[in-house]
Amino acid sequence: MSLNTLTFDKPIRRHMSLETLSPVFDSSTRHTSLLTSTFNLVSTVIGGGILSIPFAYATTGLLLTSIYVLLASLMAGFSLYILCSCSRRTGGSSYSDVVRIAFGPKAELTVTLILTVFLLFVTTAYMILMRDINTSLLSFLGHPLPPNTVLFYSVLACIPCMLMRDLHSLRYNCYVGFLSVLILLITITLKAVNLNLQNPERLKGNVLLVTDSVYDCTFAFPLIALAFLSQFNMLSVHASLYNPTRERLLKVIVACVGTCTVLFLLFGIAGYMYALGETRDNVLLNFEDDDATIVYGKGERNGKSESSEHA
Repeated sequence: MSLNTLTFDKPIRRHMSLETLSPVFDSSTRHTSLLTSTFNLVSTVIGGGILSIPFAYATTGLLLTSIYVLLASLMAGFSLYILCSCSRRTGGSSYSDVVRIAFGPKAELTVTLILTVFLLFVTTAYMILMRDINTSLLSFLGHPLPPNTVLFYSVLACIPCMLMRDLHSLRYNCYVGFLSVLILLITITLKAVNLNLQNPERLKGNVLLVTDSVYDCTFAFPLIALAFLSQFNMLSVHASLYNPTRERLLKVIVACVGTCTVLFLLFGIAGYMYALGETRDNVLLNFEDDDATIVYGKGERNGKSESSEHA
């Protein structure tokens, strides 16, 4: 019988693959709900990078940057799901475990070194952010201290949370961190709306939709893509998820990526519409240090920075 005349009585279906979960499906260490897992992952994604999203809008334009955010969100969601699928197929419980099983110990060492260097830079960035925020807060409250002294006490306050063994132990930090982003978003949005209602003429000819610079186009997308970076914590969330079926896992990923996408879009547009072409690389620098509402937002944002650093 030739291949052209070959027929099948039943449709060809993909065989179910064997999954090896670590820890096991019904492990007592899996005690994190869907909501908590989502907040843990959201807290990993939304770090200090969100403060630079308005700058990306000012550089690339409202329309093109929004497309970048949507594209980066699809890439992030797909990569998170693929990473979890690799973990479930191999039994790896961490990012480095999956790399070792798939590519060998040399690849694991390489990835570990890359993550170490990356996280050192991230930790340094958060330390600078905490120092600047806390220094301005103390000055506003009438208790100025040298920046390095403020940094020392800020890091000291973070140490107990850094000693936690898993993200589930930091769930309350994640709730506070998410609330801080909402407060800062609402504050900047209200300021942008009030400013543009009082002076609508400032918008005429000053709102960039799409940049005509190739360099600016290539500059903004890496910034947006890196803002969604959370792969190194995804398997920790997966390892603590209660009843970790693929359906529940997908709900966590979709909820996280969807929430972060909406926040990035709103935060970027609000920050850009407030400062337009004068938007700084850290949108908080566009506001006065003695602005009470922004000072409060900075205080909440500091809690988010600490939460992200612990994660």
